Amino acid sequence: PASAASFSALLNSVKYVNNAAAMGAGDRTIDVTASDGAQSSNFATTIVSVVPNLSPVISGTATVAYVEDKGSVPVGANIIITDPDSGTMLSARIRLENPQDGNKEVIGVTTSGTPLVAQYDASTYTISIFDPSGAAVTKAQMQSVLRTLRYANTAQPPNTTTRNIVVQVNDGATDSVPATIDVTVSRYQG
Repeated sequence: PASAASFSALLNSVKYVNNAAAMGAGDRTIDVTASDGAQSSNFATTIVSVVPNLSPVISGTATVAYVEDKGSVPVGANIIITDPDSGTMLSARIRLENPQDGNKEVIGVTTSGTPLVAQYDASTYTISIFDPSGAAVTKAQMQSVLRTLRYANTAQPPNTTTRNIVVQVNDGATDSVPATIDVTVSRYQG
């Protein structure tokens, strides 16, 4: 039979792990009993309260005006990332949802001063932002990159349909709800 010290060490090593993709909130009851071979102990009960991962949130998006021939415009300057249960972000995705002027329209960010890289896929008008090492970065680092987001259009004249730029971040466990920045497009009246 195991010594009392060995048995105590074993009990102290018991951990609760939940690998469910969609973990439900609530309490889990764990009952433990021991036996010396002749008698069993009373149950010792512990309650584990499970709180699912909360998704990050993007706020501070607004409608931004773009005027033909006036160069690129900042569209993410006021973005704020919050996440009540994570201080880090793993990745971000930005997409121009409704381009009207083909490859004359672009979105871009600057990653200098961070370990992040930004890859632009011109065929889908999508920027993927991540640390190439696979590491998470601070919310402040990801937010600083998102705040450099710019929109440009060199079409002559540009289609004046309002553009929708969708921004989403991932904290390593869940994606944020997509946040939309509307870009109104007007022709130069000079």
